[in-house]
Amino acid sequence: MVDEVEGVNSLPPDEYTFLAEEFARVVDRGIDSYQEQGAPGRRINYVSLAMDSRTVLICETDERGIPHFIVTGTETDNKGATLRQRAFIGAAAEVATYGRADQSANLAEDQTVVKGFEVGRQSYDLVENAVQEALARGEEVQRKIDEESYIYFPPLPRKGTETMVNLDLEPALDLNMIRDLVSLGWQEIKRGLGAKIDEAYVVFAKWAEHYIFADNEGARDSVVVPRVAFVVVVKTKKGSEAFGALRGSCGKLAEIFSRGDDYRGKDVFECVKILAAKVTKEAVNLDRAQSMKVVGNEFYAILSPGVSGVLAHEVYGHTSEGDIIAESRYSKTAKVNLKGRLGAQISSHKAFRILESGTPQTDLGAGRTIAFGWGSLAVDNRGDLPLDVLIAENGTMVGALLDRYCFGDVTDGLPANILKTIEERGLTGNARREKFDDPCLVRMRNTYICPDPSGPETLAKMADLIPRNKKGIYIASCHGGWVQTETGEFQITGNLGYLIENGAVTDKPVKDVVIRGNITNFGDQIVALGSGVTVSEVFTGFCGKDGQWVPVESVGPLMLIKDVKAATAYSPRPWAKLIQDYLEQFEQVKTGQRRRENVYIQDVVEGLDEGVVSSHTHLCVSTALLGTVKEEIAWILGRSEHADFVSVEDPEKGRHLVRRSNSYDS
Repeated sequence: MVDEVEGVNSLPPDEYTFLAEEFARVVDRGIDSYQEQGAPGRRINYVSLAMDSRTVLICETDERGIPHFIVTGTETDNKGATLRQRAFIGAAAEVATYGRADQSANLAEDQTVVKGFEVGRQSYDLVENAVQEALARGEEVQRKIDEESYIYFPPLPRKGTETMVNLDLEPALDLNMIRDLVSLGWQEIKRGLGAKIDEAYVVFAKWAEHYIFADNEGARDSVVVPRVAFVVVVKTKKGSEAFGALRGSCGKLAEIFSRGDDYRGKDVFECVKILAAKVTKEAVNLDRAQSMKVVGNEFYAILSPGVSGVLAHEVYGHTSEGDIIAESRYSKTAKVNLKGRLGAQISSHKAFRILESGTPQTDLGAGRTIAFGWGSLAVDNRGDLPLDVLIAENGTMVGALLDRYCFGDVTDGLPANILKTIEERGLTGNARREKFDDPCLVRMRNTYICPDPSGPETLAKMADLIPRNKKGIYIASCHGGWVQTETGEFQITGNLGYLIENGAVTDKPVKDVVIRGNITNFGDQIVALGSGVTVSEVFTGFCGKDGQWVPVESVGPLMLIKDVKAATAYSPRPWAKLIQDYLEQFEQVKTGQRRRENVYIQDVVEGLDEGVVSSHTHLCVSTALLGTVKEEIAWILGRSEHADFVSVEDPEKGRHLVRRSNSYDS
């Protein structure tokens, strides 16, 4: 990872890097103080401690196109040292006996920097609380083992590594340049659409994720991972909504802006003009587009590289996440055997290959390399290195995304050839959380369908494969998609498409292209995959799982699929409404206003057979925009926070932790 990003070895470390060793002492002392002999269920197997913070630079236009900044600056401590302000600073402790406990603390609710000594002192209290909860949960698991024949798979131990790296090559960007880029984007949209505009927003966001971590298995990490996004959102007076983004991570601004084929070799201002022109063209075409009913209930579809990436993410990515596989194995309501897919054919196309990567540079084969992936990591949130995982090879599922807790469950009973590969790889580096106050889940990072070296080299050649008596749609862009992992139902929500007639893509735009299917039989619908030259602009956005959102990326070659079922039986609300429902309902879950099993998104139910879905607890969503521009900015700033404890200042006790649910000290 470090060697792939030029110049990182010379960058200064995070100001709080020294806390990695302090955290190591805390976790070791936690085990020494509370380890018990006797009851296996209460034995402490794992303890970790992390500090999570974020520095940000945001520039957004208001309704008149005037740029406004939100920037974390600097402060000077009592020794004269300069510290960078943080949008948030929080700590997370994880302890595993036979049960697992996660505890979190907001360390800076009323401040933007922290003192290392105070963080170290408060971290002992946080670990102590997590230990007590883990002991109680372990005792409960032990009871289930003794009385209910419960099958327990211990977490997979590993030898921790040390990663000390700062990937932020440009910590202080020129604010005048950023202002000019944002202003240019808004002016280009205004010039292109004129009186047709109802709303237009342009946002530049650059943030760095600062992560300090240590555990009792030897992991010691201090990493800084930057992410950059330039987003344009337009709504016309006819109600059409168009969107475009330049996003990436672990690179310089110019490198990230020029990622796509259309942007390569251009300066940053030219890249903004190109993006604005694309969004303008999409908005104009949406205004004149016809309904997808023009193709009937079943048709051929060609998916653009970004749309095929969304399909890979929903249909194949989520169903390879180990925690979902393990949970599905014991579910009484699951209609899909996800574990049974490992070692089985999941696509009849022999060149079908899916790679899931956490590094900023990935070779897809067929002469195609993806750099500066939006979902890239330096380490995951349990300190494991981000490995490449081959999910599918030659149409067969051969891999899964695994963390320490689901590893034993997923590998239990696997075919010998699949088991050997997975065991040799070990933990894959897919443990991620939205921020410090969320527990780690198994999450994707960058998910890629690899090109077919012998596949069609152009859109025209792929369209020529469609029978002349059949109509189709080239889906050029999409909002995102979802999958209900218990039933296998999935949906890809396109935004703009173009009608295909007589084996050719026309200039007749089609809007609201919504397709649905089931993961159990979709693989047989893939007719062709494009060659390496058809892998162009990636889909970048956010993935929602169990109410947590993380940056993800996906792409593939052009993909031709047959027997596509059109979701024309209902009139979907705007995609942003579905995302807002998801955000609001899981926010209610976090605040105790809604039970997790009562999450229910009406848009997902409409058009499905009655009784197919009763709850959307297992609904996973990917989206290009996190609801609205304002909601995406709030996510970057970490404004939704539900830590168990908060750090407060007391004249007598100094700074200490107080539990959020009451006024008692921890």
